[in-house]
Amino acid sequence: MGKSKRRKSQALPDTDLRLPTPQTLWRVGEASGQIETALLEMPNDIKRRLIGSSKLPDAISAARTPAQLVFLAKDVTGVFIPQWRERILAFGPEALPAIVRRLQSSQSISDAIERDSVVERLIGVMPMLGNSAAAALMSCFDSLDIYGQSLACMVLGMMRVVEARDVIWRYFERVRDDDDIGYAVGALWGLLDLDDPRADEAIAHLLKHDRDFPEPYGFAARGGGVQSIAPLLDRLVITTESPTDKSEVQDVLMALAGVMARVGEETMRTELSNFIKGTDRLGSMLAGLRDRAPLVSRYFKIFFPDKSPGE
Repeated sequence: MGKSKRRKSQALPDTDLRLPTPQTLWRVGEASGQIETALLEMPNDIKRRLIGSSKLPDAISAARTPAQLVFLAKDVTGVFIPQWRERILAFGPEALPAIVRRLQSSQSISDAIERDSVVERLIGVMPMLGNSAAAALMSCFDSLDIYGQSLACMVLGMMRVVEARDVIWRYFERVRDDDDIGYAVGALWGLLDLDDPRADEAIAHLLKHDRDFPEPYGFAARGGGVQSIAPLLDRLVITTESPTDKSEVQDVLMALAGVMARVGEETMRTELSNFIKGTDRLGSMLAGLRDRAPLVSRYFKIFFPDKSPGE
């Protein structure tokens, strides 16, 4: 969670973020363990209704090897995830060979829903399986389909696998203009978590090409740099002139405040001077960004799990 505290004189602006891409939902929910916590806290009567007559809990309990649990991954969704994760994580790193084998053969699964379930479950437990899981996931990367690779990018970032930077960057370059923006979002999460300076270039590219997805301003607030400023200002002009985009104006301003916290006020002043004429207007803009800076990590809270802009 972000560290900045709301002051009495600084009300947090309203935000109207749309539902994030599946990649972001998966990262924030399953890969981080938050979905497991939520499901474990679910009232027992609701759990019983969701489980119904399913035999899956008995099959999970009966499994005696990692391979048996890996086999069940194709059926594990929702309320069954905590039990399955607890069982496979109990094996620790001993589960990795079975996980790797299944991930390396995952593209042979013809049913797309089943294949997605397998990669989501298996890649999702990697962060909890110790240091050897990083090399294991890297060894699987080229065998995964394009969706699985987007998940792997996020987990490699969460695990701070610095040597994965170039792998993730090459993946981003391949998918950045794909119709499914979620693939690029997965790569961006990885680049940001690894503090890859190329994240700024990636964010600027998506902004310049007007890719429509819910996360651009949160990404810019967390990892945008000098390259992101001009396309953010272009967005600010467009949204300010549009009567239907008033909430987006606030998103852009908060993103710019996050960028300024990282690049410094003088750099922001230089960039703004190309767009804003007049000392008074420029000073007013900088003052507004300065006032917003302490609120950025709370405004875009899912993008700042453990640090504030500029840290």
